[in-house]
Amino acid sequence: MPRSNFFQDPRIINTVDTKKSNDSTKYIEVATRNEEKIREYKRILKDFEIVGKSIDIEEIQSTDPIRVATHKAKDAYRENGHNPILVEDVSLDIQGLGGRPGPFVKDFTEEVEMRRILSRDWLKGKNRAALARVIFAIFDGVQSYYWIGTTEGEISPEPKGLNGFGFDDIFIPKGSNKTFAEMSGSEKDKFSMR
Repeated sequence: MPRSNFFQDPRIINTVDTKKSNDSTKYIEVATRNEEKIREYKRILKDFEIVGKSIDIEEIQSTDPIRVATHKAKDAYRENGHNPILVEDVSLDIQGLGGRPGPFVKDFTEEVEMRRILSRDWLKGKNRAALARVIFAIFDGVQSYYWIGTTEGEISPEPKGLNGFGFDDIFIPKGSNKTFAEMSGSEKDKFSMR
């Protein structure tokens, strides 16, 4: 019988051995190879040392982003030597595409040409409203826990800006006229779903 997922704090959090006897720094291990993402975590979580770890995680195909994130957390736990490690799963729900691409966003926005086609051609004359969602998940060996962050916005008519990663050059958060990729890191952090 599968265990339930819980929207609360886990009982066990992984610690990173720093080999320093008096080190009081708090660490968070994150399953990512994306240096831009690690820099963003470090800006937002200033009281923590962020340790990115390259782990090969199987990503299931599902339209349920919570199912995707909690599965990734369990897989990352196993790949990390049965130690909890934070994972994230990002989705982008675009109204003019019937809520798609959702959790499949990476497949649709990994290349700039795909983002150009999506923003310029697929959304021509359609509703550009979008919801960017991140789900953080961790598995402590017993239960899965998750946290959700969202940002409302819209898709720009074409990619704009050179900063950031992923779909940052086509997503304009509500309350701004710039894409995430046109913003400085501190500007983006004010709107970011992370």
